[in-house]
Amino acid sequence: MANQYKKVFTCKLFENDRIISNRTHSNSNWVPMVGGEKADIVLKEGKRYSASLFKNDKGGLDFSLSEVINTYEGEMDSISGAVSQPGMKSIAEVMESNQVEEKKEEEKKLDGDEIPF
Repeated sequence: MANQYKKVFTCKLFENDRIISNRTHSNSNWVPMVGGEKADIVLKEGKRYSASLFKNDKGGLDFSLSEVINTYEGEMDSISGAVSQPGMKSIAEVMESNQVEEKKEEEKKLDGDEIPF
């Protein structure tokens, strides 16, 4: 499964009529909003963020900041846990069950072996 992105905020930037100190786009009336409500925006140390800039239909730009959520973190113990496609998930589950059975057989062999001291 690929990384997931949780949107932190989006800001619309409008094309400036005149260029002031190399600023081609700006928004001097922007208010931070989360889920349609005014809110504080908090960026946390140790988190990764993805910044994107898009052209919008009105000739301006949209700036978007999203938190990168690493979906692989803590899921590597399970093969099927990291698979999101339904068709591939069943294959991963079969592989995982085969792997579990092989580990059990190997542990039985090790338990049965006598260790000479």
